[in-house]
Amino acid sequence: MNAASVFGAKSEIVSVLPPTTLYLLAAPSTTETIKGKIVTELESGGQPDPKAIKAEVETFHREAKEQARKEREQQLRTERLKGLKDPEKAERRRLEEEAEEQEEQKQAAVTAQKIIDEVGIGVVARVLNTNWRVHRALREMVEKATRQSAA
Repeated sequence: MNAASVFGAKSEIVSVLPPTTLYLLAAPSTTETIKGKIVTELESGGQPDPKAIKAEVETFHREAKEQARKEREQQLRTERLKGLKDPEKAERRRLEEEAEEQEEQKQAAVTAQKIIDEVGIGVVARVLNTNWRVHRALREMVEKATRQSAA
């Protein structure tokens, strides 16, 4: 049990937090920064909210995945540009790709605002604070409903 090895000497954590939160905190993918923050809060007499802990860990994981995706895209872009022998052509290509990325981000922001306007910020926040399984289930339900309405 990883939770026992991580929090064995800190019985106040084990006694206060529910098992699912302990397992989440003890997971190897949870950063020491998050673990340390929770331990510090408990040691100072605080009562961290398990839902807030879960949301913080999931937010960290989402941001880490996004950062890794951006780094992979940058690496691929760099490799493509290396294949271009003419430095001016490579620079033009880089600038074009940056412009395309900015346009995609603008379009994503417009779409996100339309969704918020349509369903409300509360609903969007609830969806964003769920885990990836809920996201996948919602996506599958929307795809199924879309297929049924198209038929």
